[in-house]
Amino acid sequence: MAQVRDGSHAELVRSNQKDLTYLSQIRSLVNDIAQSLLGVRHVVRWQRELSLFTDMCYFGLTTCCGYQTLGEEYSDILQIDKSGPRLTLPSGLQRVLMILLHTLSPYLVDKCLARAQVYLSQVNGPISMPEHQRERLLQLVTYARPTVEWLHRAHQVLFFLNGAFYHLAKRAVDIRHIAVPRGGVQVQSDALRSWSRAYRLMGYMMALQLSMSAISCLWELRRQRSSSNETHTSTAPDPAVSLDSTSSSSPTAASSNMQCTLCLSPCQHATSTLCGHIFCWQCIMVACSNQPECPLCREPCLPSQLIYLRDFTAS
Repeated sequence: MAQVRDGSHAELVRSNQKDLTYLSQIRSLVNDIAQSLLGVRHVVRWQRELSLFTDMCYFGLTTCCGYQTLGEEYSDILQIDKSGPRLTLPSGLQRVLMILLHTLSPYLVDKCLARAQVYLSQVNGPISMPEHQRERLLQLVTYARPTVEWLHRAHQVLFFLNGAFYHLAKRAVDIRHIAVPRGGVQVQSDALRSWSRAYRLMGYMMALQLSMSAISCLWELRRQRSSSNETHTSTAPDPAVSLDSTSSSSPTAASSNMQCTLCLSPCQHATSTLCGHIFCWQCIMVACSNQPECPLCREPCLPSQLIYLRDFTAS
């Protein structure tokens, strides 16, 4: 039997890129089928759910059934469990947990944060609590999304440094990869060491960039708190100005009170077509990419002709 070695940085990256390529093609086919059955409006409204369904089907038919993904087969790597004294395939529970953590958990976290931010942004909403507590929770929820993104980037730095786990879900359930070259063709050890040095150098550069970004964010947060404390102690804020600043500081707050006719929700990042109709940025981009025309009046409109309305408020 040939000597078993761990999957290299390059093999894991190539496998992930290949999986993303196949997933993109499958998502496009699923969107086309859903559009022919449900129409553009429902496809735009349920875009994330369709992508989640596609991802779960893809990994369910490959990883969950004990097979290699198309990317792993292309890169000649195999998922294994090294927690025991012998190399074994991951158990069914490990595979299911990995799929759920990789596909479902990001969707649920983002949905919960978005729903919490909407509820906390409403002064007379369904959540009743003192004003200072509501503002504090809203601030925590607002910073939760960047924190999650920062954790993913930090995990990517760890991958480039040690090359063990490309996905955070596989690190959580301890699923690793080994190389299974076809035809007995082995990659030279000199090439592996060269790849490893290059990826480690990239990891150090990313760690430096991530550290500088974190320091900058903490400094900006401290400056905002100090300026806010000075404002509160010097003079009472104007309610109208306070309301405007609160609504504009929320990154996911609705661009206006206008409702998008595609997703039937308040417009997020309002965007106008050439004919003047206004939609969410993501909604109209998907609609015009599928069919280059305004969904309401059918005027021709290419995605490159969409106009993003910065600081838009409905009169």
